[in-house]
Amino acid sequence: MTIPRRAFLIAGGLGAVAASLGACVKTTTGTHTSYTLDVRKIKAYGEAGLNAAATVISALVLVPEATGYVKSLQNGSDTLRAALDNFTQAIGDNATIAYDTADTKTLVDSVFTNIDRILMIVEAVVSTALGSGVKIDSSVLSKIDLIRNALATIVSVFKALLSTYIATGSATAPTMSEAEALSILDVK
Repeated sequence: MTIPRRAFLIAGGLGAVAASLGACVKTTTGTHTSYTLDVRKIKAYGEAGLNAAATVISALVLVPEATGYVKSLQNGSDTLRAALDNFTQAIGDNATIAYDTADTKTLVDSVFTNIDRILMIVEAVVSTALGSGVKIDSSVLSKIDLIRNALATIVSVFKALLSTYIATGSATAPTMSEAEALSILDVK
């Protein structure tokens, strides 16, 4: 039996999303439901966003037409770093956090929002380059596109993790596994 490529990718993507859900535990006591998130996952996703921005910045630094994207990515990276630092400082050495207080939700949502913002900038770089608005060498564009796909996977997995609790929209099926994406984005 031959499985069509699209069905295989969707099944693999859904597997990646399902695997990430282990990073979240739902507990109900009486009428109170709380959600516990794995702090390491959130930190890893934040590092993935920072590494994606740094990689794309280094690829674009010699492309004069991409100066605006470089500045946007630097700003996005700085904002994500601040969100990640705030998260780490507030959470301390805890391995898990309860995602049922306003403060915790704000910290986690800030990390997610800033990763998503970096993804949107990287997607704009690829879209503009493909539309020939920015002249980027094909091998560099290919690397940026790989980074985009990896970061899109991380955003999708993170969105699936949070979609139970916040209105982030639906998660799209990732194009690779979470482990592959983290590896591409140099997160250990």
